[in-house]
Amino acid sequence: MPHSPPIRIACRDFPGGGRPERLLRLLATRFPIQEVQAHPDYVIHSVAGYSFLNEKSAVRIAFFGENVRPDFILSDYAFAYDWMTFGDRYYRAPNYMLYTAFLQLAAGAPTHSGIPFAERRFCNFLYSNADAHPMRDEIFDRLSRLRQVDSAGGYRRNTAPLSVRAYKDDWDMAAVAWQSQYRFSISVENSSTPGYSTEKLVHALAAGTIPVYFGDPLIDRVFNPRRFINVHELGLEAAMEQVGRLDADAEAFEEMVSQPIFRDGAVPPELTTNHLLDAFAFIFEQPKELAFRRNSHCWGRMYEDRCRRRFLGTGREMVRRTWQRFARSAAPIAVRRDDRTT
Repeated sequence: MPHSPPIRIACRDFPGGGRPERLLRLLATRFPIQEVQAHPDYVIHSVAGYSFLNEKSAVRIAFFGENVRPDFILSDYAFAYDWMTFGDRYYRAPNYMLYTAFLQLAAGAPTHSGIPFAERRFCNFLYSNADAHPMRDEIFDRLSRLRQVDSAGGYRRNTAPLSVRAYKDDWDMAAVAWQSQYRFSISVENSSTPGYSTEKLVHALAAGTIPVYFGDPLIDRVFNPRRFINVHELGLEAAMEQVGRLDADAEAFEEMVSQPIFRDGAVPPELTTNHLLDAFAFIFEQPKELAFRRNSHCWGRMYEDRCRRRFLGTGREMVRRTWQRFARSAAPIAVRRDDRTT
């Protein structure tokens, strides 16, 4: 049987200049993926830039792990957080779908840490981002009035850090292992938007803790509301009171952590890896010339050209903008140097 030709993919504009390694590994389980740097047939891009606009002849696939809406004038397809439909061009795919912790939850793996209630520490806080919704700090401060909340991330650290750098290597399960020694986890998203839910809740559930959650007001469409403390539903005061009651009642605590993880008792089919692979199969398995969805004519072309000029520039314009940025930053640096010598 002849081999299928390779699917030439480029990855662009992922935060930190990285690659979507979890996604690429998953795609390689079904498709003959060939990652290339030039002349791709498909470009998978994220939110950290606009270099994907240089791939004019590629089918563009937005794959967003941040709380940003896809632009369907610039991208042919999108995978993101929102509960919405857009013909055959959009698929809801929260980033936690690719994490080992979620895959284990979806497979029905037990989540109880095995640590007795009396031996568990109070509450954990694991964040490196200071630029987040103020509710994250508010919950940390309020729970810290009850007992110490241990913070092992780069933000508000007050205990030994994790040995694995966030979002690198096997950080996913290292975070779960660390959280499993606690009764409660502060699980607050960077921002609050319907549908935007990340690994924050998933890690806390997989660790066998009770999450104190804020972020996605529609979170109970997927996850069992009896398994976590939902600040959206209860309000902050009532949520803090519930933490206090559960912290003093081992039986009530064990009852909550024994609840099913998912609202309907099992992972929704649309959040399985097979569903995600099927969505990519629809894109890859049609003739490439039929896979394009964006408007590359008239106003669609003019819109994209404006975006390219605005965010990328060309030739002399790019050089001019680079020197402008350098000039703006050089003067303050010189002042700071002078300050250090006086």
